[in-house]
This record gives sequence, C-alpha cells and structure tokens, in this order.
Amino acid sequence: REHVLSEKLSRTIKRQTTVFERTGNKLYTTREFAALKQVKLRANASVISTAFQYETPCILPIYSFFDSIHVNVNWLGRMNVYGDYRQIAKYYREHPDVLSKAVSIIKECDLGISDISIRALKEENGQEHFFPVFKHDTKASDNQLLFHSQSLGTQTLFNSIPLYIAVLEHGGILVMDEFDTDFSSSHSCQNRFIF
Repeated sequence: REHVLSEKLSRTIKRQTTVFERTGNKLYTTREFAALKQVKLRANASVISTAFQYETPCILPIYSFFDSIHVNVNWLGRMNVYGDYRQIAKYYREHPDVLSKAVSIIKECDLGISDISIRALKEENGQEHFFPVFKHDTKASDNQLLFHSQSLGTQTLFNSIPLYIAVLEHGGILVMDEFDTDFSSSHSCQNRFIF
C-alpha cells in the first residue's frame, strides 16, 4: 500500500509490445516513450500519474484514456457517482440542452411525467439551491411533485442522464455495476436511448 511494486503498459498493433515496464524504481521504455526516463519516479505513485504531473507529452493520451473511465464501484463496493440531486438540478439549470434530452427520455420511461422544471430557492444568506419539479399528467389540480415523491427508478434516471450524455457526446468509458437494479422494470426503456 505504501509503494508501487511493479507496473507495465503494453499495446497491440500487429503484436503485443511493452511500452514501459517498471519494477521498483527501475524503468524500461521503448524509444517512443524514452521521455519517461526523465521523470523522477515516486515510490507511491504510478509512472502514468507522475509523468502527467511533469506534463510529459507521450503520456497525455494514455492519462486521458484512463481519466475518461467512469465507474460506480470501488474496493468498498458500489458508490454514488451521480452526486446529490440538487447538484444535478443545478447542472441541468446551467445546461438546458441536457435538461431537454433528459425530459424526453424520462417522459418516455415514466408515462405519468409530462415535464420537468428546475427551480431555485434563495436562502437569507444569498445562497441559491436548485431542485427539480416533476409535472404529472393528472386530472388533479396539484400535479407538480418534488424529487422525493418520484419512484427510485425515475430519481436514478434523473441523476444519471447527464453522465450518460457526457460519455456519449465527449467520449469515454462508462462501467456500471448492477445497472439493471437501479431501474425498475417500468424504466427498462432507457436502453433504447442510452445504447
């Protein structure tokens, strides 16, 4: 846990080639990655991380690749990658194009919802908080409900859509453990929009 024992990065074009290999503080590289030998290795950090901090050009695409991987699980188990619904609401408020896409998807998945608006509440200290209001197609006059009144599937869909859209539009890899358990069977339609 206190230091890196070894690490290796390989690539395959016609055959597998080791790009660099580190054992302790000894580093082997190909000619293309020889600039890595100029980086002062740290015992507790990877070659990729350290070279990125030195802004070593040959490592930037590799670092970007690994940085573009989004996961919802770590060594402790599943984790919340979406953030608090108020943070997500603020994001939607600042990105109306993403909100518009989210409303379209959620309307298809939750047949009772006809619209979603993002509202703001300003506290006495001037701090603003954002929250979603879900409009439902009902005959009742009070057809607007808050986030916590929605099904767990709708809540998860509301929170997760910005991440899905970001990965699809800007590139990256999304690794989701127990994806199917986040959505009830009535929300299985998200597969049409996401995949």
